[in-house]
Amino acid sequence: MKQSFRYFLGVVLSAGMIGCTQVPPMLKNTNAIATVTAQKAGDRVRLDGVVEEVAPFLKGGAYLLVDKSGEVWIVTQEELPQVGDRAILEGEIVYTKVAIASQQLGEVYVTETQRLKVIHDE
Repeated sequence: MKQSFRYFLGVVLSAGMIGCTQVPPMLKNTNAIATVTAQKAGDRVRLDGVVEEVAPFLKGGAYLLVDKSGEVWIVTQEELPQVGDRAILEGEIVYTKVAIASQQLGEVYVTETQRLKVIHDE
């Protein structure tokens, strides 16, 4: 009886530890970062990537999110994740026009509307 309880406890604890690092299936349906620039301003996206840089502001800040397809800056009012963290979030695409001389240049970034999960770099 004691041996079966130990086995059960081991399985439960192991599943709990695995569950801490795995992403739930509902969070796996994300957009590749490279697709962000092809979408229009105001579109909502769900992104999953690793934080490569952070830029704190007086309130909130921005962080550079990278996946295998590309990178994009995320602007947030929340506490910034740390470099190396994996972040899964929902956000809205923003396009800012910049006129330099006679050229129209622009920058695309994402405003974070909800941070779904952060997995800290170990």
